[in-house]
Amino acid sequence: GHSMGDKTLIKVGQALKKLCKRPGDYAFRLGGEEFCVIASNMNYQETLTFAEIIITEIEGLKIPNEYSAVSKYLTVSIGSFVSVPKKTETTDYFMSIADKNLYQAKGEGRNRVIVTI
Repeated sequence: GHSMGDKTLIKVGQALKKLCKRPGDYAFRLGGEEFCVIASNMNYQETLTFAEIIITEIEGLKIPNEYSAVSKYLTVSIGSFVSVPKKTETTDYFMSIADKNLYQAKGEGRNRVIVTI
């Protein structure tokens, strides 16, 4: 029920926070079951590696997910975007690209990351 869902959100949030070790790295909940991680000063390969670590860590929490066709444990899909921001680009712009990539990751089978530049 709701209590289990709340505990799951807390565990995921704590795991993400623990992985954000560098100054300028942030993890926060957007709402519902969506979280956002901002990791600054990473290139494409570093971003991909970091996202893969997140995927491994979350599944490693071994939170039961009996209704999933992907895994018996909770997994995450990640959409990411790597860019040097320009003054004309808004937060909404970056979030919309990351969100598009998230839906692509889900559409391709979940438990994966899609990163674009």
